[in-house]
Amino acid sequence: MKIHKHYKPLWKTKAFITIITGGRGSGKSFAVGNFIENLSFQQGHKILFTRYTLHSASDSIIPEFEEKIERNKHQQYFRITKADIINKASGTEIMFRGIKTSSGNQTAKLKSIEGLTTWIIDEAEELDDEKTFNVIMQSIRKKGTQNRIILVLNPKSKTHWIYERFFKTPEVDPKFNGEKDGVCYIYGSYLDNLDNLSDEFIAEAEKCNELTPEIYRYDYLGEWVLSIKGSFIPMDKLKRYTKVIEEGAILAYFDVADEGNDYMAGIFCRLYNGQLFAFDAIFNQHNLTINEEVCNERFRKHRVDHVYIETNSMGAYFLRNMREENPGVPFFGLHSKTNKLSRILAQCGWILENVHFPEHPNDELHQFITQMCSVTHETKKEDDAADSMAGMAMMTRRDFTGN
Repeated sequence: MKIHKHYKPLWKTKAFITIITGGRGSGKSFAVGNFIENLSFQQGHKILFTRYTLHSASDSIIPEFEEKIERNKHQQYFRITKADIINKASGTEIMFRGIKTSSGNQTAKLKSIEGLTTWIIDEAEELDDEKTFNVIMQSIRKKGTQNRIILVLNPKSKTHWIYERFFKTPEVDPKFNGEKDGVCYIYGSYLDNLDNLSDEFIAEAEKCNELTPEIYRYDYLGEWVLSIKGSFIPMDKLKRYTKVIEEGAILAYFDVADEGNDYMAGIFCRLYNGQLFAFDAIFNQHNLTINEEVCNERFRKHRVDHVYIETNSMGAYFLRNMREENPGVPFFGLHSKTNKLSRILAQCGWILENVHFPEHPNDELHQFITQMCSVTHETKKEDDAADSMAGMAMMTRRDFTGN
């Protein structure tokens, strides 16, 4: 398999950050794998390869790297374990880790790894939290060698922090190949990689272009979009506001989670003239002990009038504690029996018509909105924000607006 000339700057650039974007079949993963294998022969490096979620490197990522090693006939130079690959010739270690695991966010552990010189973020579009990126980035600072951060991704929504930070703000064309402001940009599509693709793949891409050109541009050409195709609550359809509304009741709705893969998803809205104006959110994967303190502080700060809490799973325990800590606040427990996607579908029209979101939301509300607008029929996970917003819509209609 030949590597396209677009990827050659990986071997030449002195830039600290490299952004590699492209659609399906663009060859970016193959190019990055070969580059890492080559780089491991240089002494003095320690390479961290991450995905946002990585359950078992030995079953997924490491076999892909073994393929690169075998293709280059370098098997004798490497020792392979369940989570690491060590180049015996140079001593360079390649570590495979997940940023989020079943035990929670691993940012603190990753940033404390000594001597990191290279950080590859595969499927970087899954990393919605810019703060996590910044924290680990600051640990890539070994003296006496070239330090690198390489983000590899299929472009997603234009509201993603990667687009905002590396394309919109510096005014870089998403299909630009070159360097600007110390960042190396590499873009490719399957059209640059036709020699390495099967006839079936190419035929599938051409059929997609004919039947669904929007999906073709997103999936195969790797173009950034404003709204994800098939989203129940499209980002570009949201109503926005710039002037802060200071009248009306403050409502809050919480879909409770305690670490793991789910998010604690709480949304704060002001009800004014039958319309909801979202202004804050609690949206994270911390444990309940931490979130109880956060919620108590936020309830007092916003002087909430009504709080709805789903009592499924850990919700009942959370509701009892919140009532004890906030005796003057009306809390209402709700046991949800409806399938999440069914409830989101039932409320999405009302949300688009009656809920307004700030033009410039704070970080946590921004993450809430981003996840809320990513839910489609194919979604199998991360529907907590959309479910919380659907619950808020349902309770507002039942208790306040009647529509």
